[in-house]
Amino acid sequence: MVAYRTLLGHCNAYLNSLDKCYANCELSSPNEGNLRYLGSQGLAGTLPSQLFKLPYLDTLYLFGNRLTGSIPEEIGNITTLKRLHLGSNQLSGSLPSTLGNLSKLRMLGLSSNNFTGELPVSLGMLTNLTYL
Repeated sequence: MVAYRTLLGHCNAYLNSLDKCYANCELSSPNEGNLRYLGSQGLAGTLPSQLFKLPYLDTLYLFGNRLTGSIPEEIGNITTLKRLHLGSNQLSGSLPSTLGNLSKLRMLGLSSNNFTGELPVSLGMLTNLTYL
């Protein structure tokens, strides 16, 4: 529980450090760690690796912001993630192969960014994926 609160603090500190304050950032109990509905909120900056250490994160909507940089490799650690929408940002670089670790992922939104390279072969392992 202490580790969860520490991570929650890092997440809240990150969100508060961005250009705008986000009252609608919802993180529920440690068993239901949902961070959701942060789409089109004017968020700017990079995605911190701490965000991807929340053990029960299942939904992450960060579409339509001004996020920059690459998607951290640590994203593959959130094996509970079912929905990830990072579309319509300014993200760049290649997609991490660790996306293939997200075996429960059903929805992956990455459009309208500046990614380079090919899709990782590991995405073929996402058998639950219904939206790309």
